[in-house]
Amino acid sequence: MTDEAAVRRAPRRRALVLAGVVAAAPAALAWVTSQRADPRDLVVAYPDAIAAGGGAAADALATDGVFTGSGLPAPGSMDDADLVRAVQVGDDGRDTSVSPYSGADYRALGFDVSYELAGEQVSGTVFVERTGGSWLRPEWRIRGSLAQPARLSVLQPLQEVDVTVGSTAVTTSAGSTVTEVPLYPGTYRVVPDPDAPVVLDPQEVAVGEDGPFLLLEASAEQLRAGAGADLLAAASSALDLCAERADDRLFCDDGAYASADDTAGRVSWRVDGAVDLDQEARFGQTWRTAATVVASWTDPDGTAREQRFALTGQATVRAVTPDGVQVVAGWTDSADA
Repeated sequence: MTDEAAVRRAPRRRALVLAGVVAAAPAALAWVTSQRADPRDLVVAYPDAIAAGGGAAADALATDGVFTGSGLPAPGSMDDADLVRAVQVGDDGRDTSVSPYSGADYRALGFDVSYELAGEQVSGTVFVERTGGSWLRPEWRIRGSLAQPARLSVLQPLQEVDVTVGSTAVTTSAGSTVTEVPLYPGTYRVVPDPDAPVVLDPQEVAVGEDGPFLLLEASAEQLRAGAGADLLAAASSALDLCAERADDRLFCDDGAYASADDTAGRVSWRVDGAVDLDQEARFGQTWRTAATVVASWTDPDGTAREQRFALTGQATVRAVTPDGVQVVAGWTDSADA
């Protein structure tokens, strides 16, 4: 090849190289574009994971966990929750400053999110913060969480209640203690221990924009069903003690009094039949009790005599724990039967 021929072919070679670069440019741009992290795509993936029951997937996206600032753990399983439906995410994120309950303020994009829960429309906001990257490939993360803590409290006389919320088993305590169970949006079944001494009714709790507060309490019917035998036993024991230590007079510590008429010599006391417990609670966790006691003695002439007295009192459930029921009982009034 002569130098003159090589010179004539050089422009063509340069043209072919340039054409190759131009042809490759769209493909390279498409590759770069596909690698960019779209904050809205991240937001869409988050409620979609919740709507599909993917608690672990939602946890991985919402890196801050529950947005309450109270240090709650990541939400529990959604295996048995009635899931949210019809999730919608706004097209544009609002540039905003967020003030969390704890920690420093931060700048973020706020995307409107709505969904249907138990027939109701619920709206909220998901915040996405840029954490780094480049202008070609920025990096984003979700700040906060759509999860909310369901707050459970126990009303006296319950002292402890083992309960399953969703798939999370917890033990609640009485008093000022509030047990918090973090849950993603959905409707969850709250199932108290079916083998507890006092069995409470299952309930449902809807976790949406705000965390619900659920008070666990036992009705009079539930207390009587679980503690009826203990109430009767306590009342019977208190009455037996009165009768055992009686001489000519029966006097119970709580106020019931009986004295046989015209007795001569020691009187024998006995409880006639069983102690009765009212079907309806007198108030709260206290029931009226009733029983008949009989005074027996022998007159100097050998005549066997007896006198009957109607006693009334009350029996109260003081505490219920998973280990059993604590009750107290006393006899307060008496009259001739």
